[in-house]
Amino acid sequence: MVMGLRVGWLLVLVIAALSVVFSVLSFVRAQPSPVGSLRLPHGVISYYSSTSISVSPGLVVRVYAINGSRIYPVQAFVAVYGLTPRHIVPIAYGFSSMVSVPFNNTNWLFIANRWLSFNPSVNEYNTSLLVFITYIDFTRNESWIEAYSVPYNIGWVMGNPGRIKYIVLTAYINLSSKPFRVVPVKQLPQGQPVINSASKDPVYTEYNCVEQSPTAPKLTNGPYIYYPILNCYGFTGPIPLDWITWSQGITNEYKNYGLDFLIDVFYSGRFTWDAVGYYENGGFSTIGTSYQASVNWNPPIMDIGDSGYLTQPGSFYFAYDGSFALANYTEYYYNIHTGYVYVGNVVISEVISVSSTSWFVYGTDYGNGPISYIYKVLILLAEQGLGYPALNKSTIVTYASWVYGRQGPGCGVISSEPISSFYAWWLTLESLTTTYGVSPAQLGVTLGTIGVEPAEILLDLIGLTLPPNTSISLIHTEFEIEAPTNNLYHIAWYLSLINASDVFGISTFGFIVNATNYYQGAYNCNG
Repeated sequence: MVMGLRVGWLLVLVIAALSVVFSVLSFVRAQPSPVGSLRLPHGVISYYSSTSISVSPGLVVRVYAINGSRIYPVQAFVAVYGLTPRHIVPIAYGFSSMVSVPFNNTNWLFIANRWLSFNPSVNEYNTSLLVFITYIDFTRNESWIEAYSVPYNIGWVMGNPGRIKYIVLTAYINLSSKPFRVVPVKQLPQGQPVINSASKDPVYTEYNCVEQSPTAPKLTNGPYIYYPILNCYGFTGPIPLDWITWSQGITNEYKNYGLDFLIDVFYSGRFTWDAVGYYENGGFSTIGTSYQASVNWNPPIMDIGDSGYLTQPGSFYFAYDGSFALANYTEYYYNIHTGYVYVGNVVISEVISVSSTSWFVYGTDYGNGPISYIYKVLILLAEQGLGYPALNKSTIVTYASWVYGRQGPGCGVISSEPISSFYAWWLTLESLTTTYGVSPAQLGVTLGTIGVEPAEILLDLIGLTLPPNTSISLIHTEFEIEAPTNNLYHIAWYLSLINASDVFGISTFGFIVNATNYYQGAYNCNG
């Protein structure tokens, strides 16, 4: 059987107005308009091609506190890191209400050269900076940490003509949010825990993804010496995009009653991978874009049963080759009166890079592949080693079920209809995003989403109507369950949907099908 037609949605464009608060840019002699802005939960990133800012071209960080109705500049510790294709490298530290890092910083140029070795065609991708900003109220022994992922293009660092000259991060520290407690500790932790892989031959290359910079940044502020510690777990290999996992009970129903699965995946356009921050004090949010590139992933529709994959419990997956990281940023300071003091921490999940030569793979996993690695290693590492509740029960939706001839309990709506001598149920997830670019390698803000059909044709048609430097990206995932009509009263299935988008930064879903109950016995409608 073939899958149902890709269902079209009503075209909708929701245009978000950009708002940049120029009053906070007191260091700008004449306030130019940015050529692009990215709005984040706790700040705004603005991009300027002007030369009227009174510092050298590069990154400028401005820090403001929000206290009730008041917004005012505050001095804070600023730690700036840069991503290479496989590592995170410290660039610079500062303590002020305004910190600047020029493009010609030795450490930043070191990072840029790593990217040029990875892919010298800099217009094909954007990388990012990781910026951690810490404000401490010494009178109340409280602190606040905010993390930001700041996308940029390597060409700007290397001085390409027409480049962006200033990246301005305006960061806001909300003093009404829950703070960290600043507490003394006997000593600083040494090293980071080792990953204990469940497999003797893990599917990923595992490594410490912190790389020292040529010039180690240091900072002393009066009697205080700051000690930022970044522990980083790196993984290089197939990063899951969509997958199906099935149980032994489903294998039995395939053999006895002809139950079958099909999956159709189509990703095309310029995509952004978002970084996510999880704070020990309970906060959880997207912190910005970690990586951006153009992709065209259009594999054939896969019939799992007809391909012979349902003969034993396992998974089928689509994946792309790349590197991602789970990083734990913890901050301490030291003074002669109190010794070492813990300030707070935040855990970051982000894709660092995507291979430009080996893009897309798919295959089965019967216990030693990327899906098993997620279940057996990554979830435990995130939750137990980092305190980051990745892919826990709150991310699993008990979507729909079929129990011996009738629809069973579930939270979602799944389409169904008879097709010849078979009966089919299917779930379609699709969107189209329009992005207005600020450079040849587009950075931008999402203007809207559209569901489309047929996808490839509409991509071409919409492309004719968009303004210059605008990119579009389509995501289409369709999962289908089929069974012979005369066996509908003999089968039962429970479909759970895992949303792994926050962990991997791009729309990523896992379909888990059991024959007796939902995955982990969970019943959750708010994943």
